[in-house]
Amino acid sequence: MKKRLVAFLLVLIMVLGMLPVSAFAADDGVSPQALESNETQTIKYQILYVGDEFNTGYSYGVSVNKTYTCQYSTGHSGFNHSILISEFRNVGVPALKGQLDSGYEFVGWAKEAKENPTIYDFNVAGTTATQTTYTIYLVAKKAVPPHRHLHPDLLPQHDGSRHQHAKPQPGDAEEQHQPGDVHRFQRDSCQRRLQLPRLEWETGRNNAHRPTW
Repeated sequence: MKKRLVAFLLVLIMVLGMLPVSAFAADDGVSPQALESNETQTIKYQILYVGDEFNTGYSYGVSVNKTYTCQYSTGHSGFNHSILISEFRNVGVPALKGQLDSGYEFVGWAKEAKENPTIYDFNVAGTTATQTTYTIYLVAKKAVPPHRHLHPDLLPQHDGSRHQHAKPQPGDAEEQHQPGDVHRFQRDSCQRRLQLPRLEWETGRNNAHRPTW
């Protein structure tokens, strides 16, 4: 009896050892038959403000969830996915543009939130890998005012009356100075200041008081 029981146990062990290991695996819903391709997934877009005006160099803004079509054409798990970069410009930006703070504009997108994130261009073609827990950050910075060039007709006009001197006309006589004019002017001025009362020397007039030299 004991020999038969031992033989039965040995046969059972041999049979179990011949079975594939996958037969004992738990059904997690990710078997090769359950893998999907080009399925619809959901991604989170969030505004990320970046600039020196923030203590940490950045600040979070409004977020929104949007659906997209995974670009993997072969079967894959439900965790790793691929998305068209053009989705960020065509779907994410329009969804959040109205939620931007005044004075800011979108400058690109990033996969991480920090002070100086790596910013990618919206116009880059192709796809990028993503996961179900990933967030695509739409980076916003303060808008730079454009440099304006005023047309000459719009510039302030000045008549220049305070800064212009009358130009001599062709017929005007120009005053000419001789080398001795300055000394002559000084001498004449001294004579006028020191000039004594004129004495009348006419004949027959004040003869009685005519001085004799």
